[in-house]
Parts: sequence; structure tokens; C-alpha cells
Amino acid sequence: MVIFIAVVIKSWAQENYHTTALENGLKILIIEDHSLPLVHIEMAFKSGGFVETSETDGLSHLYEHMIFNATEGYPTAKAFNDEILKYGILTNAGTDQELVDYFFTLPSINFIRGMELFAQGILHPFFLEEEFENEKKIVNNEFQRYESDPLFLLDRKTDHKLWGRHFSRKNVIGDHEVILSAQKEQLQALKTRYYHPNNALLIIAGDIKKESAMAVARENFQDWQTSTTDPHQSYAIPKFEAMEQPEHFAMLDENTEAPIVLYSWQGPDTQNDLTGLFAAEVLCQMLNLKNSSMHQKLVETNLVYEFEARVTFSRYTSSLYIEAYPNEKKLAEAVRAIDEEINRWSVTDYFTHDQIKAAIKRIQITEAYSQEELSEYIHELSYRWSAGDLLTPTEYLRGISKVTLSDINALISHYIINQNKSVGLISAPQLRKQIKKIGWKIEN
Repeated sequence: MVIFIAVVIKSWAQENYHTTALENGLKILIIEDHSLPLVHIEMAFKSGGFVETSETDGLSHLYEHMIFNATEGYPTAKAFNDEILKYGILTNAGTDQELVDYFFTLPSINFIRGMELFAQGILHPFFLEEEFENEKKIVNNEFQRYESDPLFLLDRKTDHKLWGRHFSRKNVIGDHEVILSAQKEQLQALKTRYYHPNNALLIIAGDIKKESAMAVARENFQDWQTSTTDPHQSYAIPKFEAMEQPEHFAMLDENTEAPIVLYSWQGPDTQNDLTGLFAAEVLCQMLNLKNSSMHQKLVETNLVYEFEARVTFSRYTSSLYIEAYPNEKKLAEAVRAIDEEINRWSVTDYFTHDQIKAAIKRIQITEAYSQEELSEYIHELSYRWSAGDLLTPTEYLRGISKVTLSDINALISHYIINQNKSVGLISAPQLRKQIKKIGWKIEN
């Protein structure tokens, strides 16, 4: 079974993935998959939360909402979207810490017309006043919905602790005041800085031949003017400062049905320690295994109902997380047990070579399954490109497969053990007495 998965991954990478670039710098990834008569088109930009200051916090997300509205040739959002519907096109977009992407899914028979409309929306958006004011309200309402989620509140507070004065560069959703007071000129400034072919990746995936896909891409994007400078050099991202001291805090929220504990550290990144970042992904998989020591000591003893280790794949300092759901009747005991397990990560025999192999296989298998849903998988490819210039699964899996026990130990030593971290808890107000036993300050 394992051998079969490895063969599938190798086949996809070698035979179905094709990379090229236009003269203007636009990178293109074409993935052939003729299993369904559908084509997915995605344009990714190296933009997002990381380019924002406190004065522009949330404008990348707001800009994302303005695409595929009124555009050249279609004077209103309704006119443009009526044309999209004629060709059976589903459209969406997303903003993340280091990525903004836009995508179409459509019947392959309509690919040429779909690409024309896609290019129209990306290259020639109109920022009409009425649509702009409406989208500001929509984005702000989306923000308010997130604020009803306890995990969002805990994660947001954690990021304030973790990133300090550079919080805005890790904050995707934005700031209420910035969003509601935004001006169209600010969106135009974002377009001028970051929306260029030499800061973009075009993915065409599905029921299409590479030669015809390339020809259609060239026809629609070859005249897109390249930027004369690298925006990430002209508008350099400041270095994220290390935490000056560890932070422990608690929050009370009436909507919290069960307490959540979130441990977080500043981690490696693709610019300075790509090996460390691959090791972090393997570490998280090892911890999440049902036979891991952490799972046995926390979940099987009923101190914690469940937990998940995860890491962001980042060009500009990643975040390492342990998200845990402790037994509310044993809150203080559960937190102590989590602390003890984390401290044991540095013990020589805590992790084994067999666990590393199992974690790597799990990542490989997950990768193979993910490729079966291309419409979602291409977003992962976009993010890896934006954060680490990785274009195909082969590049990613090659790095994962090379992780050793020494890499894991180096990661733990350099980024986790004896390093400052943020540890936060959110719970219902009735658990106030139990929180006091832990000794953390309650903040809201």
C-alpha cells in the first residue's frame, strides 16, 4: 500500500505537472487531470496580511472582495456575474497571511471564454463607489461573525502576544476602523505594488492539455506589464522580533462551551531554515499520531479530550501551535500535564525513528489523497509557492522525506524548549475558580 502511494505521487509530479513562465515573469503551473470535464483556474499573489501595517490592516482582504465585481466592459458587478453564470463558472477568492488568490471552476468546454473573463476580472477591476461601500460592510460583518467564535478570540489574543507591534502582518481579517474608513486610493496603491505578473502564479488544473492551456494563458496575460522592481524589496517586510518574555493568560467568554488551551511559539521559516520548517511539519504529525506519548499521556488518561499540533508554512517566521481541549473538571491538572509533556520533547528517546517514518508516510498519503480534489489542492500549492517558492508536490515531499531525528531535536532545541512562548486559555465564566488555581491572569 505504501509503495502504491509513492508511485502515485511520483507519477503526478512527473507526468501531470508542467511549469513554465511568460516573458513578463508570470509563473504558470499546468496540471492535467482528465477524470472530470472541469477546469480550475487560480491566480495567486505574494500579498496578504504580511504586507500590512497597523494603518492598512485588512486592506488586502478588502481588495480581494473587490475583484470579480465591475470591470472593463462590465459596468456593474451584476453585469459581470451574469456573464459568469452564462458559462457555468463558480468563483471565489481568499486572503491569508502570505497569499491572496482568486479562482474559477468551470466546464472544460468553456475554458477559453472562462479564461477571458478571469483575466478581465484580475487585470481591470473597477472600484465603483457603491460597490466599495457595500464590500466594506460585508467584510466588517464577516469580521463580526468571527468574533463570536471563542477559538478566533483566543487565536487573535495569542497573535498579539506572539508578534507584538507587528501583529498586523499576521492578522488577515483586519481592523474594524481601518476597514470601515478605507479609501479607494488605498486599494489602488495595493494594486500598484503587488498585482504584477512577476509577483504572481497562474495555475490551470483539470481537463485541459498543456499546449492549449499555455496558448490560452499567453493570449490573455502576455501583455500584462511587469513591475520594474521586486515589491518585497521596495517595501521590505520588517524582521519579526522575538518575544521578550513568556506570556500566560486566560479569557472568559460566555459563548465558550468547552475550554480551549493554545500554546504557541515563533518557529522556523522558508527563508532562513527550510529544513527546520519541514521538521516542524513532521513533528506535528508525530505528536498527532494515536500512539504518540503525548496522546497516551493526555487523551488516554482523560485529561484532554483532544489536541492538535500544527505549524504555519511561512516565509516570514512561522507559528507553532498546540491546540488542546482539556477536561474542564481537571483543568489545572491537564495544563500541568501538557507542560510536562512539552518539556519531555527534549529527552533523548522521546521520539523514535519509527515515529518519524510513520509521520512522513502519513504526510505522503495525505498529500496523495488531497490531489484527488484539485479545486482545493491548488490552494495548498499556491500557498507553498507564495511562502517558499515550491511549485510541485515533489519539491515539498522531497524536503519532508529528508527529515531526521537530528532535525527534530535541533528544531525543539532552537525554537521550543526554554524559548519564550504564549500560552492562552479561553473558557466560560463559571470556570473562573479553576483558572485561579492555575495562576494565570484573566484578560479580555
